[in-house]
Amino acid sequence: MKDKEINELIEEENKHLLKFKEIVARTMEDEKLILKSLIQPSIESISSGQRIGHKVARFCRSWAFILFFCPPFLCGFRLIHSQ
Repeated sequence: MKDKEINELIEEENKHLLKFKEIVARTMEDEKLILKSLIQPSIESISSGQRIGHKVARFCRSWAFILFFCPPFLCGFRLIHSQ
């Protein structure tokens, strides 16, 4: 191969790599936007039922849930099944 042909191949390869790099950069930016919208959806897109569900889920993962829900539940269960 001649030097001119080698240079043309290298130039062509550089064009392809540059295009590939642009595609990857765009894809990564799109992925960031998708992840952001999944992690923190806009308030307008969440219904009131979903907001209540999120609050309940936050509460149920806490010690407050264990302390306030479990004792009455266990007492009720014991009352029902003691007869």
